[in-house]
Parts: sequence; C-alpha cells; structure tokens
Amino acid sequence: MDRPLKKATERKIWSLREKLHDNVRQHGTKNVAREMDKNPKTLANEVNEYNNKQKLDWGDLLLYMDRMQDLTILDGIEQMFGRIAIKLDQFSKNIDENTLFDNLTDCLCQLGGLGKKIKKARHVDSDQGKEISTRELDEIEKQAFDLIRTILSVLAQLEPDSNRLESI
Repeated sequence: MDRPLKKATERKIWSLREKLHDNVRQHGTKNVAREMDKNPKTLANEVNEYNNKQKLDWGDLLLYMDRMQDLTILDGIEQMFGRIAIKLDQFSKNIDENTLFDNLTDCLCQLGGLGKKIKKARHVDSDQGKEISTRELDEIEKQAFDLIRTILSVLAQLEPDSNRLESI
C-alpha cells in the first residue's frame, strides 16, 4: 500500500475510534458496560483512542452495536469502503399505497435536505468559504447515504421478489 493511501486509511480508522469513544460517552460508559457485561474501567480503556494496549475486538464492537442499537460505527465503515447497507426487515411485499406514498415523500424530503446542505456548504459564509470542509463533506456523505438507503428500501417495497436487491 502506498504511503498516502495508508495515511488516509489510518485517518479513517482514527475517526471511527473517536466516533466510538464519543458514542460510548454519550450513552454513558457505565450503562454501555452493563449492557455489554464489561467492567466500566475496561470499556473506558478499550474505547480510548489514545490507549493502544486495550482495544475492542470485532465481537465486542458488534455486541455494542446490537445492545445499544447504535449503528453510527457501521455508517462510518460503509463510508470508509464506499459501501452501503440497508435494513432488510423494513421490506414488505404487502405494502399498502399510503405507506409507499409516505416513503416516496420521505425520499423527496431527504433529497431537498441534501440539496440545502450542499448549497449551504458551498456558500461564502460556510466553514471554509466556497470550499467544502471535511466536516461538511462528512455530513453531506452521510445524508446522501441515508437518501440512497431510503430509495433502495422503496425499490425493495415495489419489487415482488426482494432477492433481486442482492445483486445491487
């Protein structure tokens, strides 16, 4: 792996570590530790991005996401690899017209929100003037991925055989 690519990957991993640390603090370290059957001090060390000796392993990370229903780390991993995941249990072959209309309306609202976010980021008064900052770009990417997820869910609801989505 060439040096610039390795550095970019390391920055993304660091960003995910920071995000996990912030999320655990937001939920309360003691609460999260209790949910994960861990000692709060051990958990605090494992999510501390500056502690290189103790880190959560993949199993613990998946347990955290499951128990806390916090998928922001998954969102970050998706962005890191340019992939997208959609929640499968929202697909129903027996969708009524009102639900479908609501979902299509959600798509349009999200598209409008994304357009406003991009316009605001390119405005002279934004973080870096007309240059889009890294923070703004991260927010735009997250909102765009959310819109794509919503569109894919609407497509799956229209599709009589949702197995076809596996090829996307």
